[in-house]
Amino acid sequence: MAGRLVQSEALMRIGSIHALLGQLDAAEPKLLSALTALPETFSEAPKESQRLAVRAETHWHLAKCFFDAGKATDSEQSFQEAWQNSQQAISLQPQGGKHRLLSARIQCDYGTMLLRTSRSEDAQQKMIDSISELEKFIESSNSEEPQIVSSNQSIDATKQICASKIALAQANRMRGEHSKAIALLESLSTRLADLENRSPEDPMIAMLNSTQGNAIGMCQLEQGKFEAARHSFLKAMAHQERLLAEYPSRQDLQKNYGSLCGSLAVVSVRLNRPEDAFKFISKSFEINSDLAQKHPGNLEYVGEKSKSLTNLVAILANANRLDEAATYGHELIELQSKLAQENPNRAEFAYGLAASLNIVASVLGKLGQDEQATTYYNRSRCAYADLIQHNPQVHAYRMGLTSACLSKADFARAIQNWQQAIEAYSQAIETIHNFKATSMASESNLLARAYLGQAVAFKSLGQFAESRACAQLGAQTIMPWKDSPQGQEVLRMCLDLSTNSTVNSGDKPMR
Repeated sequence: MAGRLVQSEALMRIGSIHALLGQLDAAEPKLLSALTALPETFSEAPKESQRLAVRAETHWHLAKCFFDAGKATDSEQSFQEAWQNSQQAISLQPQGGKHRLLSARIQCDYGTMLLRTSRSEDAQQKMIDSISELEKFIESSNSEEPQIVSSNQSIDATKQICASKIALAQANRMRGEHSKAIALLESLSTRLADLENRSPEDPMIAMLNSTQGNAIGMCQLEQGKFEAARHSFLKAMAHQERLLAEYPSRQDLQKNYGSLCGSLAVVSVRLNRPEDAFKFISKSFEINSDLAQKHPGNLEYVGEKSKSLTNLVAILANANRLDEAATYGHELIELQSKLAQENPNRAEFAYGLAASLNIVASVLGKLGQDEQATTYYNRSRCAYADLIQHNPQVHAYRMGLTSACLSKADFARAIQNWQQAIEAYSQAIETIHNFKATSMASESNLLARAYLGQAVAFKSLGQFAESRACAQLGAQTIMPWKDSPQGQEVLRMCLDLSTNSTVNSGDKPMR
C-alpha cells in the first residue's frame, strides 16, 4: 500500500513537470496513471491524509492541463475534486501546514480559471477564500501556541498570498475597478521586497515581481497612463529576462516574455514610438508562433499567438502598411474563429474574435473593400453584445463594443453615409452611459470622440444646431483629460465645431 502511494506521487511529479513544459500529451496520461496507482484508503489518519493530499495535488495539475487543452468541463470537475480532497486531508491533520497551503493554491488557480471564463464574481470569492485561509495559516506561526508552521512553509504561504492577491487584482481590473486593482497590487511591494531579502535566489519571487509589474502596467494602459505603463512593463521584463537566463528551457517563461513584448508593443504605439512597437511585436510574434507550432494542442500557447497576431495587424495598420495588415488579418480571423468555435466555454476567445473582426474591418475599409468591412463590423458588434449579455460586469467587453461602434461610425463617415454614422455614434454613446463608464481617460476619450463624430455628421447634413450641441458635449467630456496628447486634439476639434459650424477640422474620422 505504502509503495503504491510512493509510486503514485512519483508519477504525479513527472506529469507536473511535463505540464510545466507545455507537454500536455505527455502530462495527462502520467497524471491519470498517478490516480490509478493510488491505494484505496489507509486506516491510519496520517497516511490517509497523505493519500488525499497526493490525490488533491494530482487533480490540481490535471485541472490545469484540461483547461489548457480546451476541456473546460473536465477542468472544473478536477478543480472541485482537488479542493474537496485537500479539505479532507486537512480534516485528518488539522495542524498540517502543507495541506493548507495546497488547498489555498488550488483555490487561487480555480479562481483564475473562473476569471478566464468571465465568471469574475465566483473568481473573486475563490481568491478571497484563498487569501483568508493563508493569512490565518501565517498567523498561527506567530501565535503563542506550539510552533506548527516551519519557516519555509511560512515563506511559501506568503508567496501564495501575493499570487492570490495579484489574481484578485486582475479580477478587479476585469470589472473596471482599476484604481482598486492598482492599490492592491502596490500594497504587495513591501511583502515582495521582504521575500526577496529572505530568499534572493528563489525564482518564484522573481516571477511574482514580474507578474505584479505586468498587472500594474495593464491597469495603467487601460487608464490611459501610457508612460507609467511602459515603465511597469519594462520593470516586469527585467525580472522575466533574469528568469529566462537561469531557465532558458522553461516554455512557460518564454510565453510570459512574449506576452510582455506584446504589451510593450501596444504601449509603444500609444507613445508614438513606432520603431519600439515593431521591435517588440516582432519578438512577441516570433516567440508565440514558435510555441504554438511546437504545442498545437495547448490553448495557452495558441491563444498567445492569436494575441500577438492581433497586435501585429493593428500595428501594421497604424503604420499604413495595409496590404500586409490585410494578409495577416485573414490569418487572424481564421485562427480566432477556430478558437472561439471549438471552445465555446472560453469567453476570452470570443472576445479575441470580436476585437479581431473590428481591427480587420478597419483595414479592409481603408483598402476600399466596403462590403467585407461592413460584414466584419457587424459581426464584431454582435459578438461584443453577446458577450455583454452573458457577462455584463466585464469592463473590457463594454469598452470593446464602444470601440467597435466608433470604428463602424468612422467607416460610415468615410463613405459619407451620414445617417448610419450618427446611429453608430449614438450606440457608442449609449453603451458608455448605460454603464456609467467615464471614470478613466480612455473611456472619456471614446465618449468625446463619439460626440465629435456626431457633430461632424450633423454638420455635413446641415443640422448645425445639433452639431454645435454634440461638439459642446464632447468638449465637456474630454476637459478633465485635456492635458493628454489625444485629449488636446479632441478638445481642439470639439471647440472648433461648437463655435463655428462651418469649419472642416473635424471632417476626417479619428482612428
